[in-house]
Amino acid sequence: MLTNRAAPRAAHQTRALCTFACARFVTALLVLLTVSLGRAQTTRDRPNFLLITCEDMGPDLGCYGAHDAKTPRLDALGGEGVRYTAAYANAPVCSPARTALLFGTYQTSLGSSNHRSSPALEPDARGFAGLLRDAGYHCTNGPKMDTNAEGPWRIERRTYEGNTGWWDPARGGRPFLAVRNLEVTHQSRTSVWSRDEYERRVLAQLRAGEIHRPEDVVVPPYYPDTPAVRYELARYANCVTLMDRQAGEILDRLERDGLADDTIVMFFSDHGAGHSYHKCHGFDRGARVPLIVRAPEKWAHMLDGDPGSTNDRVVSFIDIGPTILHAAGIAVPESMHGKPFLGPRARTDRHTYAFSARDRLGEDHDHIRTVMDGRFAYVRAFLPHRPHFVRFGYSFPSAIYQELVRCDETGRLEGAAAAMFDESRPAEALFDLASDPHETRNLAGDPEHASRLNAMRDALRAHLRESRDLGLIPEAILEDRAAGEPRPRLAADPDRLPLDRVHDTAMLVGMGPDVLDRQLAAMEDGHEAVRYWAFAGLRCQDPANARVRAALLGGLDDPSESVRTMAAGGCLHAGIEPDRAESTLMTLLETTDSYDAFSEAARAAQLAGSTDDRFLRALDAANDRWKNYEPSQIASSVRRVRTGEERPAEKGFGVTPRQPRD
Repeated sequence: MLTNRAAPRAAHQTRALCTFACARFVTALLVLLTVSLGRAQTTRDRPNFLLITCEDMGPDLGCYGAHDAKTPRLDALGGEGVRYTAAYANAPVCSPARTALLFGTYQTSLGSSNHRSSPALEPDARGFAGLLRDAGYHCTNGPKMDTNAEGPWRIERRTYEGNTGWWDPARGGRPFLAVRNLEVTHQSRTSVWSRDEYERRVLAQLRAGEIHRPEDVVVPPYYPDTPAVRYELARYANCVTLMDRQAGEILDRLERDGLADDTIVMFFSDHGAGHSYHKCHGFDRGARVPLIVRAPEKWAHMLDGDPGSTNDRVVSFIDIGPTILHAAGIAVPESMHGKPFLGPRARTDRHTYAFSARDRLGEDHDHIRTVMDGRFAYVRAFLPHRPHFVRFGYSFPSAIYQELVRCDETGRLEGAAAAMFDESRPAEALFDLASDPHETRNLAGDPEHASRLNAMRDALRAHLRESRDLGLIPEAILEDRAAGEPRPRLAADPDRLPLDRVHDTAMLVGMGPDVLDRQLAAMEDGHEAVRYWAFAGLRCQDPANARVRAALLGGLDDPSESVRTMAAGGCLHAGIEPDRAESTLMTLLETTDSYDAFSEAARAAQLAGSTDDRFLRALDAANDRWKNYEPSQIASSVRRVRTGEERPAEKGFGVTPRQPRD
């Protein structure tokens, strides 16, 4: 019987009071249990994942042996987890590197290796976060998502957006992936912020004992030792110190919310430091990143090493998604190139090399591939006719960049710093990081290292073929051939895009006179991408050779705008009918309907030294027509050269070398 209507009133009231008291007790208990379960985020058989990322930072933490920045929180994380010493981004700049990370696939295979590009992907393309979401994970990212891709997969992008709901513990046991990106180490903070803004938003947040001063900086040999260079290096170290504190606050929140015992934590940066010859360049230091992985006790068996240990296995961004999927018990798609470094497969399935690719970045068209094994780095420059240092709007605000320009023009550069301004760079470079951490001694011509050079060159050749690298296709040609369809389909169709011939011809560039006959034959190929690399190779041959001169001159009539651009640049470099070559570029700039072809030709004209009014008018017209920033970047640089403003003052640009306050 639930009620007894004949009971005395007093008894009924007593029971009512007891029922009310019990109900309140049960309600309170349920609330406590709900809060407890929410705080514990019980995931049972699936871990949570917290990815703390930062930007534009190499392995410049105390636990990696660096001494400038103060990084106690991340050093402690390294003591609790596994610290990887051979971890790499797959590109030395953010958007292609993050694309590789999101899809677990080389960005070059997706046709997404050009910075801030948006090629279409297959309709069923899935990033690892999307697969986690399909498996019941709550996925968030904040505040930055910076990838190169377009297509229906963008729903996964929305799971990454937003600056709230870091891990949403109120979802009662639903596991999460949370990506928290810290921006204070970005180049915009270390190089572009005004002195006042930097002092207010960085130095004012640090204690006197945490501030790194310019006089304490160790200047690497590829920079001049000047006050402005020291100031910017110290500024970078202070930004790293502040980032360490922010990372610690996130870890504290994880602990405070009762989630640490169920969460695997990863910390890494998006590529190397935002300095000249780091970010945007093909050296090991442009791609090498810190990577720390901490697993709580219940998931510690997944770690490839004991807590507090270091691991020298080669890992890169393509491995992070497969690693998380594997640790979550989700099948890793065959389309992903990465290999897990957590879980049962971690100890047996691994890479020999990491691969990084640098293609078009802003207005700068370049092609570099880097092969790294943790100790040695093989750098293949496919446009070796260029110097390491070129005018580049992306880096112009940096005091280091400004000082490099100023010291070069005043003859104050020496040794490794001066070599970066040589008229050309080696097509192949091999560096031993153990004996040469600054990558200043090229061992490519050393007979003692010939076998290693050959092995790493062969590894690159195999990688280009196996990964179907689309990044070596000039952007204008790739865009025209793809015509809006997913670019991986183009890579799989040798009739439309003979990638093997393209790669083989590109690998001939800079390899000396013995390959000249093959290059001359390739310039007759029916595909413009093959001809492009034939002419790139001819630019590196002896300009006094009559066959080379005749071939370059003939390229000015090629039906492909990209090929004409390469041939015109070669003619200007070799002094072959320079008026006709320059006119070829200017006519293309004024008549092309392709923005990508315009961008290639404009950069070629700029690097050839064009500064006349006709060039500037073409740049201004392109800026009005396409509303893109690259033509204006080039125009600004050209105008600075014309007015003498490209030569900065002693103090550098936007900063002064005076000491920061305590």
